[in-house]
Amino acid sequence: MNTRSNTSKLAELRSRTDRQLYDLVVRKLDRARTVRAREEVRRYLPYLSRTDRRRIEDRLEELEPAPNAQAACF
Repeated sequence: MNTRSNTSKLAELRSRTDRQLYDLVVRKLDRARTVRAREEVRRYLPYLSRTDRRRIEDRLEELEPAPNAQAACF
């Protein structure tokens, strides 16, 4: 019973930590106005769950400038 209780506690802690990491990455992404900030967000991607990673990658793609957008400015 004690082992089951410890396993349950570890699973709960892992879940909470995963959620906190996701929340941290989302906050950073919300403020990601520079290339450096987006690179920082990318460094966290391997530590996120597959589902969370896909969500963040989609948001990163939205923030990336289109390849021709910068050229069009000149």
